[in-house]
Amino acid sequence: AAAGTLAYRAPESFSNTYTKASEVYSYAIVLWELLTGQKPWHLDADGQPYMDVNVMHLVVHRKKRPEVPTTIDKKNALAALMKRCWAHEPKKRPTFLSIVVELSRVEQWRARREAWGIEYQRNSLSGEPLDSLLLSQVTANFTGVVKKT
Repeated sequence: AAAGTLAYRAPESFSNTYTKASEVYSYAIVLWELLTGQKPWHLDADGQPYMDVNVMHLVVHRKKRPEVPTTIDKKNALAALMKRCWAHEPKKRPTFLSIVVELSRVEQWRARREAWGIEYQRNSLSGEPLDSLLLSQVTANFTGVVKKT
């Protein structure tokens, strides 16, 4: 997170404080990118590119996060997890272990819904179930992290 891309840096990292919670914040931004298919802090409401200083000000001082599109269901478990992971206060963010446990529960619920024939949100580009698409990309990357910490 220290030398990472500005858009993924946790608020505390701008004052040279780096913890596992800082990585959880970065993970939240990755989830946002997966949910939206967009680059974080790429363009403002007027379609103009954000300047680095503006992103720092928004994240650190105004406690802003990338806008969650209205097309994302408010009950979406991954969006809810994302919001908890990007909490301004590092102590309010979940641990990676609890994230993996939660993703496991989401996957189990998704499998049940599929077995019961219940519709769920799909990726607009590929048509794949969004929960499944994200879980396959996310859990593969973070299972090893949990075992190492």
